[in-house]
Amino acid sequence: MVLAAIYIKEHKYLFNNEPQVLNFGGKYFYDFEYITDNDITIYRKENNKFINDFFSNEITLISGIVGANGVGKTTLLKIIHKSYQEDTPAIFVYEKLTSQGIEYFIDNRIGSRNKNGSFIEETKPRISFFENIEFKKFEFNSYTQLYYSPIYDKNVSDFYTLLNIESKHSERTLEDIYNGGILKEVIFLESNVSQRIKDIYPDFPSYGNLIIKPRKLHKRDFTKVYIDSNLGNPNKAETLIHTIERDLRVKNFPNPVSLLNSYLSILKSGNVTDALKEIWDLPQYKNDDEQNSHLIHSSNNFIKNIEISLLSYLLLNDIFAITELSGTFDYNKILKAKSFEEALNYILAKYIVQTDKGFYDNPEEVDINEYDKLIQRCNTLYNSFSILSDEDTKIIKEKITTDINGIKAIKDFYDLIIKNQNLIEKKSYIILNVKNKETKKILSQIIQAYAKVKAYFSFIPIASIDFIEIVADKKLSFGEKSLLNLYSTLYEFTLFKNHTRESKNYLLILDEADLGYHPLWKRKYIDALNKTLPEIFNTLEIKVFDNIKKKKVNSEMENPKIQIIFTTHDPITLSDLPNYSIVFLKKDSQLNSSVLNIDDFERPTNTFGANISDLLSESFFINNGLIGDFAKDKIEEVIVDLDKLLDLKFNNKYVDISEDKKILLKETIEIIDEPIIKMKLINMYNTIFEVSIENEINELEERLKYLRNLKNNQND
Repeated sequence: MVLAAIYIKEHKYLFNNEPQVLNFGGKYFYDFEYITDNDITIYRKENNKFINDFFSNEITLISGIVGANGVGKTTLLKIIHKSYQEDTPAIFVYEKLTSQGIEYFIDNRIGSRNKNGSFIEETKPRISFFENIEFKKFEFNSYTQLYYSPIYDKNVSDFYTLLNIESKHSERTLEDIYNGGILKEVIFLESNVSQRIKDIYPDFPSYGNLIIKPRKLHKRDFTKVYIDSNLGNPNKAETLIHTIERDLRVKNFPNPVSLLNSYLSILKSGNVTDALKEIWDLPQYKNDDEQNSHLIHSSNNFIKNIEISLLSYLLLNDIFAITELSGTFDYNKILKAKSFEEALNYILAKYIVQTDKGFYDNPEEVDINEYDKLIQRCNTLYNSFSILSDEDTKIIKEKITTDINGIKAIKDFYDLIIKNQNLIEKKSYIILNVKNKETKKILSQIIQAYAKVKAYFSFIPIASIDFIEIVADKKLSFGEKSLLNLYSTLYEFTLFKNHTRESKNYLLILDEADLGYHPLWKRKYIDALNKTLPEIFNTLEIKVFDNIKKKKVNSEMENPKIQIIFTTHDPITLSDLPNYSIVFLKKDSQLNSSVLNIDDFERPTNTFGANISDLLSESFFINNGLIGDFAKDKIEEVIVDLDKLLDLKFNNKYVDISEDKKILLKETIEIIDEPIIKMKLINMYNTIFEVSIENEINELEERLKYLRNLKNNQND
């Protein structure tokens, strides 16, 4: 089944409310006419150049949408994808070729909707074919649509897609998105299907190792966070002056004694700036590298660098509201801790005591290894009362629970690093081999644990809370990253979305997925998709419910069929597509967009195997040409076949060829849009099969057309 055409009744911003028809190159071209307000007639015209299974058994059709920037390509993809926020009135026509002929399926999306967003059948116009052809209602579970774009653009986040693309995660930081992408790549590169694609696509981008290393953190970024507040300013006299000046402006002194006590507390209190400097100067963490003394660590000891980074963030996180319940904890205990784990326990004790000094009689009993006991005590202590010393116990419980969970996340992350310290090279970084079976598991665990730590620190007002970075041992270009991201995203889909395998047909919508590719890769783009996507999609397994076993089990099913619709700005990519499968968009002088129909005189006519720039005059402009690899291979197949047949002909031997093969050769030659190649192949074909004078006339007309085009080009 393929999506053959779409009728767009109106689109205010894209087509100035003028109806448009998109034909994607199926067995027929379609047009639509409103007979009355309630009746729509569909007309069809056979696509005489259509070749069934032209691409491959699994790739049913590949179509392109082209046009200048701003012409509305992404908007059209949104309509095609039927995104959950998409309400453009449109009719979708699907073709299903069978041994008995062709079946039609119609999705009528014109009409009013109810509160649930479903169409009210009574408001839909009646649809009929001019030839009274029967059709069926399109069933959504028969067709799975997948939208992909390599561009991070939150404006297209309303594309609901089963693919895990960047635009779906606008709330995530770029670092989180990057780390998630790295994990996808590792899962893909470690797979067997990756190697099969490498065999098809020898220069497919990859890397051998991942390196996890501490990020360089600047001391100034930490000390400046609270420098203008009581919490961070080491000059308490200066802070006190600002506080007194503020109180004098307000002139509100209901309790002078309390006011004086608050001034004294400012002078006596510690501050984050001094606390940070004290912990940075500890012998086990002190950075003795003079050239890099502005950094928290010298990056020469992975574990110690992780420890001091985490402790630094924990000190910045040490803020609390002073209440009647607040107590104090000796900071020197943290400085004198015998291990990182002991320091974590003291920091948690400090957090808890400052929130509620009555949580434990002896704060040093706090041990993050007794996580369940801490959480249980928190629930028991604060669920009994709603108010404690005029404080809302719900808020107290929430603060202490958050800190317990946060320190637990830090401890889990740290333990994971210690567990894998055998992977630390030269004490400075962790190295993970992509082909190692354990890498996927270890990397996933580290990224998940790291994300939890970052979530706990997310309220610290600092520019970055990233203290590790994950990089490949090979620097990939933007184009390489884009290509690897496309395939790893599709492979990830096949691993986790097996429920979609109940659908036999997939529509893959690619929004400028070739962005950033080198021209050599753009030559391979369509050919690679055609040859490699079946390798990925064939890994999908359907799960059906077995009533006897009372569980879902694997089920045999035909390999899925994949249709591709893509947008591009690249002419090399278009040279791999028959002209009939391309949707051309244009803008008029009023900047309104429209679709150039198949018989529109403005529509470009040459695409498949057509000249992109001046081609070298060897081997019919194929071997060293700039046409797409798919078109090149198809044309070379025709040349090889014709050469063999010519040899038989010249040696007076029987030309043995089936009628189907003869028709396929003729049909392929007819869709070639490069005139010199086409003329040569027609001449070879006519010589072999001794075609009639009528074909000779057609050949002369082709020659005349070529000479006229050549003359016009010279005049230009």
